[in-house]
Amino acid sequence: MKILVDAGENGDWIRRGSLDFQGTPREFADYMHASGVTPGHLVTLVVYRAHVDFFDAALAEYERLYGTSVASAAAPPARKAAIARQREWASSRSIALDSAGYTLQLDDNLYQPLSAATCAEFESADGSELGSKGGRGKMQALHSSSALGVNVFEHWRDTDTAPLASALGIDSKIVSVGFEHKYPTGLPGTPPNLDVVLELDTDGILAIESKYLEPYGSRHTSTFKPQYFTGDEGLWARHGMLRCQSFAERIAREDIRFRWLNAAQLLKHALGLAVSAGVPWSLAYIWYRVPGPEGDGHAAEVEQFVSLVSGDPFLLIEATYQDLIDRIARQAGPEHADYLRYIQDRYMSMSG
Repeated sequence: MKILVDAGENGDWIRRGSLDFQGTPREFADYMHASGVTPGHLVTLVVYRAHVDFFDAALAEYERLYGTSVASAAAPPARKAAIARQREWASSRSIALDSAGYTLQLDDNLYQPLSAATCAEFESADGSELGSKGGRGKMQALHSSSALGVNVFEHWRDTDTAPLASALGIDSKIVSVGFEHKYPTGLPGTPPNLDVVLELDTDGILAIESKYLEPYGSRHTSTFKPQYFTGDEGLWARHGMLRCQSFAERIAREDIRFRWLNAAQLLKHALGLAVSAGVPWSLAYIWYRVPGPEGDGHAAEVEQFVSLVSGDPFLLIEATYQDLIDRIARQAGPEHADYLRYIQDRYMSMSG
């Protein structure tokens, strides 16, 4: 992976520049130590958002190997606090973890074991959520966004979905719950997965992009390749989404930037749904709000996004996981008590 590394104290940089690093978190911890990083140094890792978990693991390995810790800008305070809270939750249940905060068994990170249908959906998706060749999967991480999505939505695959529909503010009946669906844009490349898709009795779908702690890692660099803007007619405009078209062009020109919200990803999802859903669709952004300025900043950017696409011909729903869980709790009957106790204890104790 290509990263930028700064390490130093009081402006006295001991290591600066681009590093093409291939290895394990343990090996990166050894690299930091061999490079002269010592307690008191600040290690700033400018990375793609997907690599934040790797560096968290490397810093944990550094502390384990060398008996002390270094500070990192890869994980802001709210993210670190949320991960610490997840470790406390795991400890309270005597759940064994590795040094990077992954459960040793997938089921230890879930309210209920994955159904056969859900397993099949994740196995056919991108991202190695379930692991491969005996290796651990990303879903085993306490801070896993896919685990959060599964813990909240998998429960509703085989029970009355009325409380969930009410909590989401939709009038239609939810007839099925699925994970990791692809809606290609028609452009070359691998289409992104939509985390959760709810099929409705009105022959439509509600597609959900789910976020846990990813927004609170390093600044993302998601934008658009030139292929999104070839031809006289814009791709979004072709489907009547004129405000999305203008918004995407502004992102591509860097006229507008987002720190917490991956706005380009949401616009790509809207385009993919317009091109290939084949049925009426709505898009939902369900996100976890951490306390403090990070959560406030994320909330402001979500509000800005909603304002900028308002008026285009699709319904956009946004809600925090905290609000969604609270609404479900108000609607669900006693038969859901164990489920609610699990998700409230695990995800509601640290609220924004």
